[in-house]
Amino acid sequence: MSTKPIFISINRPPYCKTYEADFEYNKGLATAQKQKNIIAIHDVFNRKYPGKQILEISAKATQPLGLALSAFQLEKQVPSLGKSIPVENIFQASRVFESGGPFSEIYDLKPKGAKKYAELKTSGKLTGYRFENQDFPLEPKTGFYTFLYVNALLENKELADQLLQYDAFTDIDFNSDKNFNSAARAAAVFVALSRLNLLPKAQDYDSFAALFRTPLPRKNENKQMTSSINLIKGDITSINRIDAIVSAGDTKLSGTGAIDKPIHKATGKELKEALKDLTIRTGEAVITASYNLESADYIIHTAGPKYNRGNSGEKELLQRTYQACLDCAKENGLYSIAFPCISIGAYRYPKVEAAKLALQTIRKWFESNTYALAVTLVCVTDDETEVYQRVLSAYAKDEMKKQNLALPKQNFEQGQTIHHKVWGDGVLTNVTDTQIDVQFSTVGKKILMRDWVNKNCKIH
Repeated sequence: MSTKPIFISINRPPYCKTYEADFEYNKGLATAQKQKNIIAIHDVFNRKYPGKQILEISAKATQPLGLALSAFQLEKQVPSLGKSIPVENIFQASRVFESGGPFSEIYDLKPKGAKKYAELKTSGKLTGYRFENQDFPLEPKTGFYTFLYVNALLENKELADQLLQYDAFTDIDFNSDKNFNSAARAAAVFVALSRLNLLPKAQDYDSFAALFRTPLPRKNENKQMTSSINLIKGDITSINRIDAIVSAGDTKLSGTGAIDKPIHKATGKELKEALKDLTIRTGEAVITASYNLESADYIIHTAGPKYNRGNSGEKELLQRTYQACLDCAKENGLYSIAFPCISIGAYRYPKVEAAKLALQTIRKWFESNTYALAVTLVCVTDDETEVYQRVLSAYAKDEMKKQNLALPKQNFEQGQTIHHKVWGDGVLTNVTDTQIDVQFSTVGKKILMRDWVNKNCKIH
């Protein structure tokens, strides 16, 4: 068995997710053997994603389109030369090292020779890229290569139009342990940007790079929503479609805790790369894309407090943790968010206190924000679920009381006719301060609490 990545277009940053396909490996370096492996990888993809279209992009591809889209064959205009050059040559020629580069002479080499140009290995540490007198940064690692490839496709409309028929891409020669740039990955990004009508922003590097740093703006559908709190038991990484899940761990965002470790595992290597230089303080939150996680568009990373008998400001820190995540969701235009039970595991926060603080903080946030947000609390164990359900039920009863107090009081009198949306019209036969008897034409006599009648019925 062997494993190869499949790059799949997705409609959110980073516009491509990686599915690691396990397949029966055919030994040998001959093209025929590699093409057998391509077929095996594509069979794995077709079983997992029926109805989706996949294309091999490399010099070993069996389809003419896959060959033409290889970085060895796809060309991009070099204005200073007045001609088009293969993407591979442009990329290699643009590399700048401590003691050499860029290397314009690579433009004249064959693509395979460009990759093996001797000075690329003897000029010290790579410091950046320079193309047509413009400097490009090293980070993100795939940024400059993808920018070149996407713009080469914009200059080759016929190839680009054919490419848009596909959803996923492979490169049999790509080795993720040695390389991070791939035409297959860049092609997946191009398809995603095209489907999102974002290709006009890809022509300038700064606006192109900004697409990967910030979540996409949402349509203003929030006006139609009301805030809500829901409770489920399960795996937060497989919750059914939600805008963002919260990953709670340490301040180094290391992905080694009971909550954040499975989230890091489900998202793949890209998340680890995105977080490698990030740290936060307890009670803070940062947002990233969800990369290979299919159930959510984004991940909000936070660090809850460790419990120390309540003597170290844990209550305020836990409140701040929930507030920061809710604020982060609002700032990024998200409509739904799923929380784990923050701080109750290895951080030893008492479950009942943690549950009460979570509900109180969320409720207070709802009251102080006109922005509507659907919150889901995700419990893992039966014990957690029982505790949070008990606290949530008390919260719901309190909300019901508040709603009843907020309703305008109707003046009920014996002999009046009221209307209920299901039971229809009814006549009040007896009225007290707490109870009302109603004779409905459809269901007969009902003895009802006055507050319930006030909320659910209207006087004719």
